[in-house]
Amino acid sequence: MQSVENSLRIDPVRIIIPGNYYDCQIYRGRLYLWTIDGAVQIYDWNKLINTKVIPNFSIRLPFVFGFMEGNFLYDKKVSYIFSEKSYNVILLKQYNELLHAKVEILKDDLESSRLQQIDLPFNELPTDTEVYANNIYYALDSGIYRRVINSGLSEKAIGSKDTKLWDCRILSLRANKYPQIALSAGSDGLYELNLVKNTALKPKSIENIEDTKILRISSKSSSFSNYSFLSVFSSSYVEDSFMALFNWKPLDAMNKGGEDHKVYREFDDLISEKKIFGNNESSDICWGIDDKIYRIIGNKLHILKFINSPNTLKGESYYKYLNSIDLPSNIGRIIGAGVSYFGIVLEFTKGVLILRSDGNVTTIPEEVIRWRIYPRSKNYLNHLHLIFNDRIEIYSFNHDALINQRTKRIGLEYIPDDIPFYRNRTSSIINEDEYPSDDFLFQKGDFNKFNIDKDDQLPF
Repeated sequence: MQSVENSLRIDPVRIIIPGNYYDCQIYRGRLYLWTIDGAVQIYDWNKLINTKVIPNFSIRLPFVFGFMEGNFLYDKKVSYIFSEKSYNVILLKQYNELLHAKVEILKDDLESSRLQQIDLPFNELPTDTEVYANNIYYALDSGIYRRVINSGLSEKAIGSKDTKLWDCRILSLRANKYPQIALSAGSDGLYELNLVKNTALKPKSIENIEDTKILRISSKSSSFSNYSFLSVFSSSYVEDSFMALFNWKPLDAMNKGGEDHKVYREFDDLISEKKIFGNNESSDICWGIDDKIYRIIGNKLHILKFINSPNTLKGESYYKYLNSIDLPSNIGRIIGAGVSYFGIVLEFTKGVLILRSDGNVTTIPEEVIRWRIYPRSKNYLNHLHLIFNDRIEIYSFNHDALINQRTKRIGLEYIPDDIPFYRNRTSSIINEDEYPSDDFLFQKGDFNKFNIDKDDQLPF
């Protein structure tokens, strides 16, 4: 899409669900809620939006784009429409109509869409959960478990069998598409649940935990982690964070087993955050996902571009400096961080700050119990779920599809599946000479102008 003009600001839409909850997930039209009192409740999310939300308003598209089909605005067929300024104005007008509306799903409305309720496995609240490939993975003190998700209408939403995968205590689970799940085990290190069926395609240079699908990547402390394409970025609150670098390697024809595989994913190296950023300063928090790596020191956020497949023979680096942003100093201590397409989510002791890809800022001035974003999702990549003491708030950010993805500095770059042949997922390199100057100059902008140092912008 073409650049959205400064006047076309689209603020997020919010849905409130009252209740006492501990965790949440959303997957293929179903909302999963973990309650404080010991249950997992599963709801038909699309039914809730279509029958309990949309009928209360005269407009439909913001709810479809915002809460059920977050990928629609990125679709090239839809982008042709909204690349026209007149249609952008219509979309903006509809979103602005909802800006101050209270969209709430009450208990009776919620119950009307319930599919199933199950007791918490082993009567224990999970440390973390992840939904991947029709399975729910959850971490308990006693280890990692999995339950199957059933897609058929005649079956229960979640199967009744708990399959134990490993007995290590895990703090964080994050899935990749290749397929792997990164496992952060605190002082026990960084691991990976590798679900590749053909053993010839599994990394060979890192330790395999006997009789499991678990690989040990590093013994360095890992508090949480995420995937940067093939690689894993591990973040730690007590030690230096690091990148576990993986690359595609040619597969020996003798080990192919008759299957048509030319490459496999292999571990290369561990690279510390200090080496990545080129200095020995200790960070408050450092994290990465896909094409960006972030580091906060004091009130300064530093951003690097991660190049998945540089031409090292020509001296190209894996990392390229993008920007530094001044953060406010009156919002407390940094607790957690994450990135999606719509921007950077920063959790502080006094609330949550979202640095958006359009250069604007959204502030939530209240302490949260837990929050989730879904950058690996197809339909919910624009969602931010915030769990408070007495409710869940589901935010939908819809501005990012109007941003030029190739030149954006904040948030992940969205690359559709049907991209032109001259661009691919592994060559997302910013080349200023490649783009029209007026488009690029608008987008590169000065992202230090967030206006987040004003008291009225940050009521923490």
